Amino acid sequence: MATMTLTVGDAIKSLNFLATNFMETKELDKEALSVSTRAISGNILVRDYFLGMPQDFGLTFMISLSKEMIDEVEKLGIYPVNFYAVYSAFLYENGEKELSTYNINKALEIDSRHSLTQLLFRVYKSEWETSGFLDIRNNLHSKVIVDTKKHAKEEI
Repeated sequence: MATMTLTVGDAIKSLNFLATNFMETKELDKEALSVSTRAISGNILVRDYFLGMPQDFGLTFMISLSKEMIDEVEKLGIYPVNFYAVYSAFLYENGEKELSTYNINKALEIDSRHSLTQLLFRVYKSEWETSGFLDIRNNLHSKVIVDTKKHAKEEI
């Protein structure tokens, strides 16, 4: 079976489709999940777009979507460190610090050298204000969107 060429633009479309479809049906589209998993795991820009999605879809929804994504990929024996790190960040921002810590520790078990995981771990240990996540997203997400459009044709 040939590997599908995946671009940043394809990944962003897939993530948005995955989210809107889940919002409407409460089910994950398998193909969109596969593409999104590959993209979030393989491209920092796509991962950063995923981190900013609460600005467009709401934090509570993104927590729900992320949890479902993790549950589905775990069934396949896939444990993407970026999923746990991002899910953990969403939980921390939502004030769910115990569950956030559990998920960041899970990410550390998968890859203790993963840069986002290490950063988030330090943020949690310093008991950073949860509002800081919203401030960062408000400042960065629009810039990430511009970058995804600029790099839309780049392969992942």
